[in-house]
Amino acid sequence: GSLGSSTAVFWRPYADDPTHSYTGTRLIELDDLQQLAKGAAGAGLQIAVHAIGDRAMDEVLDVFEKLDGCTEPPGPSRAAAHEPGQQHPPRCVQHRIEHVQHISSSVTAAKLAVL
Repeated sequence: GSLGSSTAVFWRPYADDPTHSYTGTRLIELDDLQQLAKGAAGAGLQIAVHAIGDRAMDEVLDVFEKLDGCTEPPGPSRAAAHEPGQQHPPRCVQHRIEHVQHISSSVTAAKLAVL
């Protein structure tokens, strides 16, 4: 979404909405986003989601939190490139949210800080 077109997704209705009920436009259902994210993460791909609005931020962060931890990108593992027996942490794919705007709380800010 975007602010200019009033499509950013918020928890509270837009102040200028005459119905006092419009909270923005989600372009993909959350269940569908979760399944796509799970498939991409399972393949070791980085996920980038466009999200503007406090509700959009919270929902995308929830999707990311439900993924199965750290996934390595495609290709040889780091451990395979070094001597046997050495311990090397996995290279984690870092997912991201494009256009982080209008977050709802310090809890959301803290979650974004470790994303």
